[in-house]
Amino acid sequence: GSRPLYWDFRTLPNGSTVEVDPVRHSETGLCYYPGAQCSPGPCCEWTAWVGEGLSNSSNVVTYAEVGFFALCLLGVLRWVELLRRAAETTDLSLGRRPSALTERRPPSGTPQRLNTWGAISGIVVSVYVAVRMAQETQEQLPVQSRNAIVAIGAFLEPVKDVFQFLEDTTTVKITHAMGSGNYGPIRTITRVGILGGLATGGLAAILMTGMAYSSDAMEAVVAPGSAVDFERFPGCSMLEAPVGIVAIARTYWLLKVWTWPLQFCSMVLTGLLLGARELFVFGITQVVASLTYFCIWESGEPASLELLGRASLWSQVVFLAACVIAVLADVPLRQKFGLMLSHSTCDYEMDAAVQRRALKDGLLAMCLDLSLQASVTMGVYVAGYQGLD
Repeated sequence: GSRPLYWDFRTLPNGSTVEVDPVRHSETGLCYYPGAQCSPGPCCEWTAWVGEGLSNSSNVVTYAEVGFFALCLLGVLRWVELLRRAAETTDLSLGRRPSALTERRPPSGTPQRLNTWGAISGIVVSVYVAVRMAQETQEQLPVQSRNAIVAIGAFLEPVKDVFQFLEDTTTVKITHAMGSGNYGPIRTITRVGILGGLATGGLAAILMTGMAYSSDAMEAVVAPGSAVDFERFPGCSMLEAPVGIVAIARTYWLLKVWTWPLQFCSMVLTGLLLGARELFVFGITQVVASLTYFCIWESGEPASLELLGRASLWSQVVFLAACVIAVLADVPLRQKFGLMLSHSTCDYEMDAAVQRRALKDGLLAMCLDLSLQASVTMGVYVAGYQGLD
C-alpha cells in the first residue's frame, strides 16, 4: 500500500543501504525480495511510522497497567484500613484487647504511608525492568538465542513447579498464620520451607546440570526441530546447526537452574515479610534486585545468553541476601513470631502435623501448576517440531 509496514534493503560494502523492490511469485502470489542481502546482517526493518506506533502503544499499555495496579493496591489498602478502624472501634466498645486485625503497623514500626510507597516502588521498578528487559533481549539477541530462551523456559518451568511445591504452600501458610494470629506453627513452617527449598532446589539443579551435558537431550529441548530444518535447507545462513545452538544455550541453562535454590528460599522469606506487613522492606529488596539484574545486563558486552543468565543469577543472590539481612535485622519481627535463634520448642507432635499438612498442600499446588503449564510447554514443542514450510 501507500504506507508499507516494512522496507527491505541491501547493504553496500561502504555500509550504506539501498532499498530493493518486491517481486510477486508467479505460483504462490507472495512477494519476495531477490535483491535483499540478509547475510551477515539484517535486510529489512519496519518503517518509521510503524516503529513509532509500536513504541507509543507499548508505552501506553505498560504505564496504564502499572498505574491501574497501583490504584487497585491503594484501594485495597484503603479498604483494609476501614476494616481495621471498624474492628478497633468494636474492640474498644466491648473492652477487649486489640485484635490482630487492628495492628496497624508491622513489628518494625514502619509507618503505614512509608510501607505503602515502599510496596508501590518495588512493584513499579520490577515491572519496568521486566518490560525493558523483554525489549532489550528482543532487540539485541539473535533469533536462535531468543528461540532457545522460549524453549528452555517451556521445559524448565514444569520441572521447577515439581520441585517448588513446598515453597508455594509454606508461603501461603505463613501469611495465613500471621493474619489469623496463630503464631505457633510459623517457626516450623519457616524451617520446613527454607531447608526444603535448599534440598529440593539443589536436587533439581543437580539433575538439570546432568542433563545439560547430554547433547542429544539438550538438542531436543533447546532446539526442537532445528535438525530437520538444517538438513532441509543446507547452506542457509539464517539457520544454525543444533550443535551450535546447544553450545550457546548450555551456560544459560546452567546459570538458570542454579538460581532455583535461591528462589525457593527467597519465597519463604518474602512470605514472612509480606505476612508481617513489612511492605517497605520487601519493596526495597525488590528494587535492589531488579536494578542489579538490569545493570549487569546493561554493563556487559556483548549481549548474550550467558550475560542474561549471569544477570539473573546475581539478582537472585542479591535478593536472597537482602531478605536474610532484613529478617535478621528485624528483631521485633523475630521475637513476635518465635523466630529468635535462642527459641526452642518441644511440641514435636505439632511440628510433625504441620510438616505433613505443608507437604500435602504443596503436592496439590504442584498438580495445579503442572496442569496450567502443560499446554504452554506442549504448544512450544509442537510448533518447534513442525519445522519450516
